[in-house]
Formats: sequence, C-alpha cells, structure tokens
Amino acid sequence: MCGVADFSSYLSKGMMDETLRGAQQQLGRAKDLQERLSSIVGTAEAQDGRVKIECTNDKGVTKVHLDPRAMRMASAELAETFTAVAQEAMADLRKQTQAAIKEVYGGGEEAFNLEAARERREEVDQSFRAALGDAQSEMGKLMSRLEAYGMAPRKGGPNDVRS
Repeated sequence: MCGVADFSSYLSKGMMDETLRGAQQQLGRAKDLQERLSSIVGTAEAQDGRVKIECTNDKGVTKVHLDPRAMRMASAELAETFTAVAQEAMADLRKQTQAAIKEVYGGGEEAFNLEAARERREEVDQSFRAALGDAQSEMGKLMSRLEAYGMAPRKGGPNDVRS
C-alpha cells in the first residue's frame, strides 16, 4: 500500500519527466530555429537595379552592390535610395524570420513569447498543485476508511499493512 508521500512522489516524478521531455523538445526547436535563422538572407534591390543589399540576422547588412550608374547619382539621391533599399532588405529579413518561427513553433512570433511561456508554466504549476491537493485529500479519505476497517498501514512504513 502506498502512502500520501509515495503518491505525491509518484506524481512529482511524472510531472518532472513530462517537464523534462517538454524542455528537450523546446531545446530541439530552439536549435532548429537557430540554424534556420542563421541561414536567412534578406535581400532588396532598387527598381532601377543600381543598388542591391543583403542582410542577415546575426551580421546586419552583409553585402552592398552599387552599379557604376549609382556613382553618377547625386549624393542625397544615392543616400535616399540606399536607405530605402536597406529598409526593404530588413523587412524581407523580418518576413522570412517570422515565417521560420511560425514553421518551427507553429504559431508565429507569439508562440516564441517568453512571457507567455512563463505564464503558461505558472498555470501548469497551479494545476499541478491543485491536482496534488485533491489527490492528497482523497488519500486522506482512503486512509480514514482503511483505519475504520482496521486496515491502516502501521507507523513503521507505508508498505506495512495490518493483517
């Protein structure tokens, strides 16, 4: 016969095993996402083809191609074109990054929200505590019934049962 402490330990071990499996799954997803994010390249090009820019998540702007015709542009016009193309490249990078997050986590950026994960963990902890409290209450009732029938475990240990 198991006591309340044994049952509580069993529930805790089961929850810990499930938590560990979940953590391993999350770690696998995080590694997959990290690999995907490191390979994403955002690109953009000016309509006339004079300026092309590439950027990545970890290095920012990584490649700039200026067509020789761009060198004949006024400096203010070249700066404006460069800025607009860089912004488009970054927008392309963000779009691809969001798609990768959605693919890995199945729900977009909100699925990768740390605060939401903490709140969810707190909900699971509260549910576990409530379930454990219910289980302990039921074990207490069961022990009372066993005592009423003279079958309660001895004080020597949870596995000792009077015959």
